Amino acid sequence: MIRLSRPRAVASLAAAAAVLVPVAAMADSSTVPVTTVVATGTRTLNVTDPTGAAIGASGLPLGAGHGGALLVNVTDLNYQHAGYQVSATMTNLYPWAGTTYDFNGTPIPSSAISVGYPSNLLDLVNVKSLVDPVIQLTGSVSVGPVGLGLPTAINQTVDGTTSSVQTLADQVTQSTLASALAELPVTLGTGETGSFDAPAALPGEPTAHPNPTSKVLMSGTAQDPATAALVSALQSTYGGETAAQLVAAGLLDQNAVISAVAQQLGITPDLLSASDITSIMSSLTGDITSIVGSVLGQSGSYNTMPTLSINVPSSASAGVYRGQLVVTLMDT
Repeated sequence: MIRLSRPRAVASLAAAAAVLVPVAAMADSSTVPVTTVVATGTRTLNVTDPTGAAIGASGLPLGAGHGGALLVNVTDLNYQHAGYQVSATMTNLYPWAGTTYDFNGTPIPSSAISVGYPSNLLDLVNVKSLVDPVIQLTGSVSVGPVGLGLPTAINQTVDGTTSSVQTLADQVTQSTLASALAELPVTLGTGETGSFDAPAALPGEPTAHPNPTSKVLMSGTAQDPATAALVSALQSTYGGETAAQLVAAGLLDQNAVISAVAQQLGITPDLLSASDITSIMSSLTGDITSIVGSVLGQSGSYNTMPTLSINVPSSASAGVYRGQLVVTLMDT
């Protein structure tokens, strides 16, 4: 009996060894592109004559019979939510030979030139705010075998896509600015008056002028307009439209709608057929209920009309004098 049991023990050990052989693990991966759009839009500065026409090569005439008025315009197009400041420096006016400055001649100092705003003229046109609306989707949908074809009431809140909304249809002027301030994403104000006491440097001028006098010509401060006005404007335009219409208008993303509906149905979106999606998009309607966060940016055109005047020194010789007004736009 002892001899018969030994082979059995060897067989058992062999079986145990076979179980311990390692098996390679399964591994896989998937790469998913992730994208986003960062758009700061554009902000531009234009300085023209009072009619909006370009100032010609002969420059802006000052003196007797010439008012020296400028139209200063800042235009935003879906620009980031930031204020602005337009400022100016003035050089001395040197004798002008038609093509070159005579730096050996005695200049008219920049301090003889002043900026003012005789009528405090200003206006804002086509002002719009960039916002992310919140949309309440409601309605009844019937989806294939998942819901057994039975109607299901949907009530879901969805964050909309970035949208431009205009709360003021009319041009805002100096007389209406105070009443419209609460609805503006950026304010508007005229600038500083007075003379350019210290000159800026002209190209080629032998004398350095490191600390020129700078005068603010116009400025604006970024602010959040009243949320109620933004919601009301969006609701009056888009309220009650179908989800499909809101997607076509750029207010909603279709994937966000389908995900919200699937969440309420308790399923993953991949279980919805193409006909289910079409039914959802045409059956649900949206109402704009609020705004996500604060204003993201703005569009609009802002104008002021400063006037330059000159007090020519009695010692100035007869002739043509020329200098440069440098106008600069900066975000604030």
